[in-house]
Amino acid sequence: MKEIRAIVRTDAVHRILSALHDCEHFPGVTLSPCEGQSRGRGPGGKYVATEDSLDFRAMRLLMVFCADSTCDQIVAVIQKAAHTGNAADGLIVVTDAERIVRIRSGEEQIDAV
Repeated sequence: MKEIRAIVRTDAVHRILSALHDCEHFPGVTLSPCEGQSRGRGPGGKYVATEDSLDFRAMRLLMVFCADSTCDQIVAVIQKAAHTGNAADGLIVVTDAERIVRIRSGEEQIDAV
């Protein structure tokens, strides 16, 4: 099992969700608001952080739990739908999900998602 977390632009969420729902084995998604700041570069290629310059951009965090066999497809769909080519397109992180339990039914692993 895999956990996919994607931090994406708020204006990309509809495109991403539409594309994910077209995936045959899409298990569902959790969506949360978040804020982020990337390693953006200022004039001359350097970024100097000061207390007044710590501006955070409103983003969204998508979280998907899926079977190992569908992980690459889901990552590719998110990446394609979120891509604008501009700064702050976001990040995708994939980690192993050691154990998943559905609270209501007690189902575990792939049956839980």
